Amino acid sequence: MHEQEEEDDNLPITRVELLTDQMHSKALPAEPFVLLLPARIRRYGFHNKKWSWLLEKHICEIEWNRDIFENHLVLPENKKDLIRALITVHAGKQNAIRTEFMAGKGEGLIVLLHGGPGTGKTLTAESVAELAKRPLYRVTCGDIGTEPQAVEEYLRSVLYIGSTWRCVVLLDEADVFLEE
Repeated sequence: MHEQEEEDDNLPITRVELLTDQMHSKALPAEPFVLLLPARIRRYGFHNKKWSWLLEKHICEIEWNRDIFENHLVLPENKKDLIRALITVHAGKQNAIRTEFMAGKGEGLIVLLHGGPGTGKTLTAESVAELAKRPLYRVTCGDIGTEPQAVEEYLRSVLYIGSTWRCVVLLDEADVFLEE
């Protein structure tokens, strides 16, 4: 999660307003060199599902939480090993050079989790996203709607965003949606 999200009206327009001292310094930057970036960058918020502006000064490395998978996910070790293996193999395929005719076709990994409320389905998806070092894009039935054409269009956009940003897409409470 980024430290700060601001509206267009409050953002400085020029880099000079943000990095005057750094731009005039003759010393090499200690941090990764970001002076070539624009002062503000459009970003998509997976939590609120909206585009917003992010100030360049708030860009930082993501701190992934492997602890959630290792210590908070209550599963037998053999099932955790299976999940780790699936993620490792899937990530390896995505990083390989593409040579097939239809690039991207059939490269998704679909996992169906089932169980009663409170059994850890959502926590499993969250921990998989952390373990895979990918953003989690959570979609609920309320987001999807009920009209067939709107559902298809929305799911198409969700899968497009998921593919573009290489996220873990969670269709939360999908069983409720499928019952209707």
